Amino acid sequence: MKTAEEVFPAPVLAYIESTRFSLPEVVSSKQTIEIRDAFYDPFVQYLKRIGDAFGIQATVGLVYTDMMRSEAITIGGQSYIAHDQYFGQVINMMNRMFLYGASKKTKVIYFHKVASQVLSRYGFYPESTFAANLYRESRKDMDHIMKQRRDGSSRHGLYTTVQELFVLLHEQSHVIFKHHPDLLNEMSADVRAWLVDYAKPSRASATELQAAMQAQGWSEVEQTEFREQEAAYMASMQLRTAFCEEIVSRKDLVEEFCCDQLALINVLGYFAGSTYRVHGEKMRRDYSGTDKITAVLLCFLNMRTLQMMEAMCALEKNADFLSRSQGSISATEGVYETFYSARLHRAKDLCYDLALNDDEDATSIHMQVSRLMDHHTDEIFAMAEGTLRRLLYEKELRPEIERVFEPLTSEITDNQHLKRTVTAMLHLIPDRPEDGRTTSKKAKKRSRNGKKR
Repeated sequence: MKTAEEVFPAPVLAYIESTRFSLPEVVSSKQTIEIRDAFYDPFVQYLKRIGDAFGIQATVGLVYTDMMRSEAITIGGQSYIAHDQYFGQVINMMNRMFLYGASKKTKVIYFHKVASQVLSRYGFYPESTFAANLYRESRKDMDHIMKQRRDGSSRHGLYTTVQELFVLLHEQSHVIFKHHPDLLNEMSADVRAWLVDYAKPSRASATELQAAMQAQGWSEVEQTEFREQEAAYMASMQLRTAFCEEIVSRKDLVEEFCCDQLALINVLGYFAGSTYRVHGEKMRRDYSGTDKITAVLLCFLNMRTLQMMEAMCALEKNADFLSRSQGSISATEGVYETFYSARLHRAKDLCYDLALNDDEDATSIHMQVSRLMDHHTDEIFAMAEGTLRRLLYEKELRPEIERVFEPLTSEITDNQHLKRTVTAMLHLIPDRPEDGRTTSKKAKKRSRNGKKR
């Protein structure tokens, strides 16, 4: 796959430059370029085959930016797909931490790196600087490589391959639907029907619940506690119903579900044969239904984590710490939280229909998937959310955050562009010896351990 500079015209490059911050080029030697091309070129060839079947063309080019997102772009009637290689590296790391059981310390250190980049994009420069510093000074303590060696496998690479191709096919689907609106309308109707059903509470009637509790000999106290939990559940479902109604009314959000579905069909087609390619090498092992479902759902779970971090910064508009508050969930936040959760569950339902082999036990796989989703929420999503929430809201960290940022303030004053550039690049700076300006051991311990206000 060629870089954006090699294949995109000037107007597209200008758009990318105005909307993204490019990180330093990490692929430089002939050998590393060959490895990169061997990994991505089969994807480009497959996208061309899909495009030809639909009568569309989209030029694909690699970018390397801290936006961590691929994007379909149409300018002058021509379509382009900018695939962010850094996004692939981030989800690859998240796969490694999750699959090989990296320590909590490792996950928190890594999410300080990701948080520093997201915070920088939204102008939270003191927090970004602190997070980058903590990552640089602590990354030597990360244990994911040791855990992977102990596991003895490279399954994270197989899953990342599926995930990057899925993302590319999702963006291509936007281009396909632009040229085939009838297909989009047809699939949108199915998505809206699914969303209406998804919004319905799954519960027995009050009479049935009362009879069941009495038959099982529940005490009055137990029955009261259960009714309180049931009331809270119903209240949350009423909110979910309202949020789903908003999603159904939004063509842009419904289209995302449609792109997921088309991309899922096409990515499973790529891996349906007896061989597939990883880093240009033919692999002779079939993906089982469990492999395919795990890879796809991990993609959604990883994207949900990154999109949550994005939303937290986008919705927190107060750069001034004293003006921030962790109040109740806003309507906008609720819609997007429901949106990402619904996309995950829709993908899960589609995987059961499309990816299971005839000889696989569906009940067993359903249980595995449930455990996978719960485990990822606890081990990855919660770690990322907790890390970012502490950086944005924890009062006890403020003196240290301001102390770390103070030297930068004196150097770059109020130049916002320079602040953005410096904070976006800080995590790349090599380790340095203690010099009095590094993050204190007390602050690092407090941030890693998740000490609350």
